Amino acid sequence: MEVVKNIGLALGGGGAKGLAHIGVLNVLREAGIPVGGIAGTSMGALVGGFYAATGDVALLEDLFRSVTGRDLVSSLTLLMRRDGALFTTQRIREAIEGALRGVTIESCAIPFRAVATDAETGEMVILDSGDLLEAIRASIALPVAFSPVRLGDRVLIDGGFVNPVPADVARAMGASVVVAVDVSTQWVSMAGGFTKLRDAYTFLSAAHAVF
Repeated sequence: MEVVKNIGLALGGGGAKGLAHIGVLNVLREAGIPVGGIAGTSMGALVGGFYAATGDVALLEDLFRSVTGRDLVSSLTLLMRRDGALFTTQRIREAIEGALRGVTIESCAIPFRAVATDAETGEMVILDSGDLLEAIRASIALPVAFSPVRLGDRVLIDGGFVNPVPADVARAMGASVVVAVDVSTQWVSMAGGFTKLRDAYTFLSAAHAVF
């Protein structure tokens, strides 16, 4: 297991607000503060995984700065499609996938972990090996907007349901100091609401298949 040196980052979920992680990474870089490891949930997994693999978030920043209202899929269309595409064009999606295609978590320049949720049991799943894009897709797979991701014998959805800000995961990687960035809104309580969430997701998935 890789041992994180210096500072570990825990980048939380929060939808579009998670793009604030780009600013955090830029400030740390400008201050000359090294990042020894990153644990990310949902949007934090996207930004953190991209940075861990490339050492740069300039591409992400440029892409998202260029987003206009025409690039965004309406809420109704998003619910009907459930294809994982947040944008009406493939421009942003293709740019991100092109930069990360073929990259594994093990090959990242900075040690990285993505957090997802087991859709059947509600357990936390820490993704520490394998295809980086698949790990990111699993961590951001928020029902009902995104299709779940099957990895091995598990079906995975958004990690924010079990660990919105994975500071404990960053600590477990060996970081002596953890910088946790929380941009989330209140998440569904797994203890009281996971079964209902799972049942609702199953119903909506079936409805989507019919319509």
